[in-house]
Amino acid sequence: MRLFPVQHSAQYEATRADVTHIILVCLIVGFLSFVVIGWVISVHFQWAVLLSRSVVILITLSALAMVSLGSVRGSARLLIWGLWCANMEIASQNGGLHAPQILAFPVQIGLAGWLLGRKETCVLASLTGVGLLGLLYLEQIGQIPPPRSPQPFMLVLLIIGNLTIATSAALLSRASYQRQMTRLHNAMNDVLTRDAELRKLLQLLDQCPVSVSITDDKHRIEYLNQAIERSRGLQRAQWIGRPSQDLNGRGLTPAQQASLAQAQAQGKRWHGEQTLPGPHGQHRIEELDVVPLRDAQGHITHWFELSQDITDRRWAAEQIERLAYFDPQTQLPNRAALLDHLHLLRNLQDGVQALVLFRLCGLRALHDAMGPEASDRLLNDMADALREILPDTAQAYRLGGGTFAVRLGRLPIMLDEALPAAQVQTEQWLHWLRRPIRPLQTPGGGGSVTLRLGASLYPMGLDDQAGRGLQRASLALSRARREQSQQVCWYTPHQVTVAEQRLRSHVEWTRAADNGQLRLFMQGQYNGQAELVGICAELRWDHPVMGLLPPERFMGLAPQESEDAGHTHLDEWVIEHAGEWLARNPMPPKGIKLTLPLHSPWIDQGETADWLLQRLQVHGLAPQHIRLALSTRHLSASQVTDPALLPHLSALRAAGLELCLQDVGLGVPSPWQLRDWPVQGIHLAPRLVQSVPDDSHSTALLAGLLALCRSHGLRVVAEGVSTSSQQQTLHWLDAEVVLQGKLLGNPMPANEWPMDLLADRPAVPALGASSRFGGS
Repeated sequence: MRLFPVQHSAQYEATRADVTHIILVCLIVGFLSFVVIGWVISVHFQWAVLLSRSVVILITLSALAMVSLGSVRGSARLLIWGLWCANMEIASQNGGLHAPQILAFPVQIGLAGWLLGRKETCVLASLTGVGLLGLLYLEQIGQIPPPRSPQPFMLVLLIIGNLTIATSAALLSRASYQRQMTRLHNAMNDVLTRDAELRKLLQLLDQCPVSVSITDDKHRIEYLNQAIERSRGLQRAQWIGRPSQDLNGRGLTPAQQASLAQAQAQGKRWHGEQTLPGPHGQHRIEELDVVPLRDAQGHITHWFELSQDITDRRWAAEQIERLAYFDPQTQLPNRAALLDHLHLLRNLQDGVQALVLFRLCGLRALHDAMGPEASDRLLNDMADALREILPDTAQAYRLGGGTFAVRLGRLPIMLDEALPAAQVQTEQWLHWLRRPIRPLQTPGGGGSVTLRLGASLYPMGLDDQAGRGLQRASLALSRARREQSQQVCWYTPHQVTVAEQRLRSHVEWTRAADNGQLRLFMQGQYNGQAELVGICAELRWDHPVMGLLPPERFMGLAPQESEDAGHTHLDEWVIEHAGEWLARNPMPPKGIKLTLPLHSPWIDQGETADWLLQRLQVHGLAPQHIRLALSTRHLSASQVTDPALLPHLSALRAAGLELCLQDVGLGVPSPWQLRDWPVQGIHLAPRLVQSVPDDSHSTALLAGLLALCRSHGLRVVAEGVSTSSQQQTLHWLDAEVVLQGKLLGNPMPANEWPMDLLADRPAVPALGASSRFGGS
């Protein structure tokens, strides 16, 4: 198979420049001899010589004119044959073989061999020989006149002219020969380079991993590479000369075959895919390209067919698309698929849908306590439960983490009718949905996985968007998490206003310290005999519109990351200003300590203990006067993720700081954690304290906690005591409980705290009377 035409090297011959140069040399020699002869030779002999020189000049001028017109070979013929004829005529009139012009014939034959080629040189040499024999014959019969007696200078001049022409011809022919040899050498290098490129191209085609076949213009196979042997399991030699349709057309549909035939008839490229049976009964997908090869005139000489196995690539593309729209853990559609489906449903105007979001609260604690296998198993069980219980008109999604979504269809068109129908459908499968999480309880009784649900209708107008529908359901889910509701919380327009207010409040309170709006308040802690035994520092935000706000009013308004950062900033402010207050108001050596409630998880970091001790040292405070109330929720989560938590707490305790836990009684810590943590006391959650004695279950829980704390020797502070019945119940359950609440005294600004209380340590008024701090 020849892909490129072979170019033969040009025949060796004189160029236009060579012919022009030799004509100019002959012209110059003829002109100079004409001038010299006219001045030197005698007058009686001058006319014949000048006539012969004039003929020579006329011939050279004619040849020069022809070469300027582009007739190189014609001008060379005129020069050689004209000079030959002129010399032969002059020799016949000037002594025949004894004439001086006989010396010019060898030079002319040499010029003919260079300028005219082999054939004309042989003809010229033959005619020269015949002419010389004719002169000899004519001389024998007396027809040749005797030679004139020229001057010796004329003979020398003739010899010099012939030598000049011969020398010029030799030099010019050598230069032309060198140019021809250089051209031939370059052409040979080009041929070798092209041959190497062709070999490289053939090796590339033969070793290419893509199957390559080349056919002629009749679609008969001329070449197959090694890849097609490996992929098809055939022998190349057996397929040479066979129709290409037998090789690359077996997996094409009739429509594809017709399209391929039409493209080949029009001389166009064709691209398509075909499915071929594999060696083990499996089908593979090949990508087929058929491209025409054209010559310099644009005629199709061959067809180039490329076929590549794209089975793995197609599988990878499908997997990538599946990963883009499906959750790899549960194999449920993901958030991107949900948004696409909602957008499509809106465009199709396929009625009203219900979008239900639910979150597995406590999944992180389950992961930390029981390992990732337990959390993954729960997610898979939840996905299986959704596939089993959901009707055909519903579709489940996993949005990430422990958040799932369910889209319910076939609801009434009117919104006021669609909402009750959606509520009925949701309640039907909600009972079965809770089954996978019922037996899950974290070790030690620290908490369980709960289900929180929020829902919204979609679309709620002609201009409703998929993102807005998901946002409404997210707001309802946030409300369910805040209220810890066991039922589905449906979206109401009021929730948008609440969310905006929460976001605005979060931005405002994170800047409250820089704006000078934070205040430090103090509240007393009293024993059963109504004696002051401690002081609790509390943070207040002096809001420019809403007034003084406690931490529970403005904390928890943002995502977890921003919330932790803001809490850390506020805790630093509390520690700094409480230290300044202690520096101005020294604590008496009567065992009274200042309690600092901390709300962020930063206390479990290793550098925090050093920072806290450094701040106390800067203000000249003894750690024995400080009691740290730590965030129970953050410490419970950090115990699993940070093995160094307990050593950090032990370092603080070893430095003399007393540690206690806040909000105990709401699920964490577990009894096992109370036993292991290096704390010396707890603060009961105000919600638990305020539920006794009216709630028997809360009273029983409180009794158990107090008994547990007595067994571990923990100091108990009951926060939020507001009624005498609560005080009496606590005193009846444990007489050592420390009381804190508005019944005993409202919090007051730190700069207004009466320091005489620390000096005299008086008792507060009897229960039922108004307290000295204005509480009731």
